[in-house]
Amino acid sequence: MARRHARNLPWTADAKAALEQVLAELAREGVRPGDRRQYKTVGVVPAAAYLAGAEEVHPEHLEVARHCLWDDPQEQPLTTARVIAKVANPPGMRVSQLLLEAEGVLAAADPKDLAAAATAAAKLGEIERQLTALKGNARADAARAYLRDQLKQLRLASLDAV
Repeated sequence: MARRHARNLPWTADAKAALEQVLAELAREGVRPGDRRQYKTVGVVPAAAYLAGAEEVHPEHLEVARHCLWDDPQEQPLTTARVIAKVANPPGMRVSQLLLEAEGVLAAADPKDLAAAATAAAKLGEIERQLTALKGNARADAARAYLRDQLKQLRLASLDAV
């Protein structure tokens, strides 16, 4: 029953256009998934949308296609994920970039050096503000919660170091 519902989910015009754009950009990048992989993708994307509770397929549901639209497992999955994120879910890509930036700040932060910890906390606060600007994005909300927890841990570690 769930399979039938997923299969019957309508694709929005934006989702169809995004899939076409993804395939065209992948071709420009030298990634040419075969017909079988493309066919499977057209089945997987609505299933992901259905599981997310959507009533139609939107461009952001194409993110699951990063697992389907490649042939060479060495480098193509990374290229595919980057292209799909850029085309189908720019806010999601921005969240990922901000999380990578936050991880870099956290890795470089030394809680024993109060000045460096304060600088790291300020940078993390700025990243949190940028995530807050992505209103209505569940990934951004989860990233903000994670960032707040990491900031709290950094502050506690700094207090313990004093």
